[in-house]
Amino acid sequence: MLAGVILLSLILVYAMHPDLIVFLPIDTTQFLETIVPLFLIALFIERALEVFVTAWRGGNASLHELAVRLEKKKLAKTDKVSSSLEDAEKTQSDYKNNTRRVALISGLAAGILVSAFGVRALESFADPDLFDQLSDLQRDSFRLFDTIVTGAVLGGGADGIHRIVSVFTGFLDKTSDNLKSKPTN
Repeated sequence: MLAGVILLSLILVYAMHPDLIVFLPIDTTQFLETIVPLFLIALFIERALEVFVTAWRGGNASLHELAVRLEKKKLAKTDKVSSSLEDAEKTQSDYKNNTRRVALISGLAAGILVSAFGVRALESFADPDLFDQLSDLQRDSFRLFDTIVTGAVLGGGADGIHRIVSVFTGFLDKTSDNLKSKPTN
């Protein structure tokens, strides 16, 4: 599946004979000015989903937790192997996994929706003059890809964006340190 998507993408790029999208040179301040709003939006989405999912599924999660605790208490008194404990733990695990799936899909949908309204990350790093010179198909394809990727990042929560920022700032700091340590001739 992934190989098919990659192959299709390469064929599209070849068929369009595109000029490459040129990204602006960017420093740490500019990068952070672009990423911080995304981080804040991701925090809002993450917190809103937490509230909705807890209100919707939290009560049943507590019931599954209680069932596991009760089965463990019964087991402690009898010293027997209990299949009912295994069943209760499996039911609880299935419920948690289903809740995670619901939260992930909801976060992705919310992120893509926000991104579809115009909050996108990748285009903000592209050179606007050169970006406007691209073919309509290439610009629209890039914007669609940007919407999906930004939506996934936003829906994934603030921790993912924090990791991106850490990697970028770490790279810039290391590059700066390397340049400072090189002897000048």
